[in-house]
Amino acid sequence: MWYRRLWDFADRHFIDHDRGGWLPEIDPAGRPVARQFAGKPDIYHSSQASLFPLVPCVSGQLAALQARP
Repeated sequence: MWYRRLWDFADRHFIDHDRGGWLPEIDPAGRPVARQFAGKPDIYHSSQASLFPLVPCVSGQLAALQARP
């Protein structure tokens, strides 16, 4: 349920349906801004962040993160 809610929010605020790609930032009202950097982020980090929660951990990274104090 949370995963779907997060994707719905991303779809409304961060996905650029007109020009493609992702908008890296929004202001408190949900409008695109460019304070961190101009341009669009690469697709690698966006796709990795969206797929990682859906794939069983095979490299031990998740267990290592969970074990941190």
